[in-house]
Amino acid sequence: MTIAIRKARNEDAEIIVAIIKSMYDNPEIISPITSDYVYDYLKSTNDFLLVAEIEEKIVGLLAYSLRNDLWHAAKCCYIEALAVKKEYRGKGIGTELLKYVLECGKREKFAEVSLTVGKENQRAQELYKKIGLDEEDISLAKHL
Repeated sequence: MTIAIRKARNEDAEIIVAIIKSMYDNPEIISPITSDYVYDYLKSTNDFLLVAEIEEKIVGLLAYSLRNDLWHAAKCCYIEALAVKKEYRGKGIGTELLKYVLECGKREKFAEVSLTVGKENQRAQELYKKIGLDEEDISLAKHL
């Protein structure tokens, strides 16, 4: 099974919406994402969206943003979303997407790659630690 990773394109919008909306097994957690939002997201110069394909079929995605960081005095990368279609989970797709971003970070000299993960999401935490991310901080949020 070969996993190909590429930048998302406008024609990928519908499948991206479907994958984001299926991220959680809880039907009460629903993203308001639309294809129009994806089109706008893809125009951003600081936000990036990668898709993972198997046999030219999109099976996962990773969204990240870059920002200048005062503390590090360098660019930092924040992984906003990592999602894999349910039937493809556990096949190394998330790992390949993460490796891609980490390799990009080494090439482009990011000071840091970070993300937030739910306390209850043990499977994701194990993946992130396996790939080399360390637990450092507590993330606080207020949804408005």
